[in-house]
Amino acid sequence: MQFFTKILALCLLVVGVLASAVAPADEVPIAWEVEVRRGEKATLYGTVQEVHAQLLERNPNWDTEVAPALQARDAATTSRVDRRNRDDGFSSRSLIVCGKDPWSNLAAWLDNHIYYLSRINGKPSNRAGGCGRVSCQHSCAVWWCNDNTEELTLGSWSWLSNGLSLLKDSPICMREGSAMVYSELGYRVRIGGADCGKK
Repeated sequence: MQFFTKILALCLLVVGVLASAVAPADEVPIAWEVEVRRGEKATLYGTVQEVHAQLLERNPNWDTEVAPALQARDAATTSRVDRRNRDDGFSSRSLIVCGKDPWSNLAAWLDNHIYYLSRINGKPSNRAGGCGRVSCQHSCAVWWCNDNTEELTLGSWSWLSNGLSLLKDSPICMREGSAMVYSELGYRVRIGGADCGKK
């Protein structure tokens, strides 16, 4: 009987996690450790679009001086590592759940979110149990949810874009207009409709 009760409780917890959209009041701020200038790092908060704007306030030449150097450094590192052996916890067998958040035009905006999240260098941190909005544009938002019982720091922001990339092979999610992709490391990436003016 105890075993059945535990299984039932676990199933209800999973259904609750799968079915609940992220309410703006429940969102947690996500910390971005970013390079403002070569050798100068800062911790900024907000979506990738907001962090990019903050970077430009601190260094108006960030797009032309820092971003290309970071991208070149990341490309050199990535070329030495087999992408199939990456540490982000995503694979072709990752659990993908479609249609649990409000609808958005994924076909139009998925690549933009992948691009923006791949562009900013740094290691993101999210508190235990937290869901934070990491990107939002054109009424389509991306959230990063940490389902672990302790704070989680990812190796890079590209870990989230890697999860989103799996959706390109999911016509059902594209049609449903929202999706969640689960990492084996205890976090998930969500994408769906949202008011980008409210957080």
